[in-house]
Amino acid sequence: MSAGSSDLRLRQYRPEDFDDIRSWIGDRRTHAFWCAGRFRFPPEPEDFRQVLARAAESAGEAPFTAELAGKAAGFFCWSADRETNAGKLRFVVLDPALRGRGLGQALLRLALRHAFGEWGAETVLLSVFPENLRAKRCYEAVGFRELSTAEGVFTFGEERWGRCSMGIRKEDFERTREPERP
Repeated sequence: MSAGSSDLRLRQYRPEDFDDIRSWIGDRRTHAFWCAGRFRFPPEPEDFRQVLARAAESAGEAPFTAELAGKAAGFFCWSADRETNAGKLRFVVLDPALRGRGLGQALLRLALRHAFGEWGAETVLLSVFPENLRAKRCYEAVGFRELSTAEGVFTFGEERWGRCSMGIRKEDFERTREPERP
């Protein structure tokens, strides 16, 4: 794909996106970084559907797919707390074949434009394992800041990973985001 980050489009997740998403999660470590074991490994369609359905029922969470040149390129889930105007991103993943081209940041900026614009959030939160340096750096590059880190909360094999809570406020995003392209 030679399309640029400005060609990235957001739409509701569709079940036919699952095969693409599954192909992006090629090993247990990537899987753990992505979902902290909330989905089975390797991902299975029915388990994926059930987890998404439970998240929709319990937290009003909605899954979204980022599309590039008509093909699924990224995925995340979004939920919002209307009382606090805080939203949460979970299960953020980009097709590994597209990494290193700024598309991870583009995906996040696209999600944040929707979060702060049409979804009405004032703050967006997410969690990341600090050991997932590539993802953490991507979040920081878009403007997310570390709020807190709990050490050793997740076990992967013989490793103990922390959980870093990160957030970005609407005014900080608006101050630092790239200008819209015509």
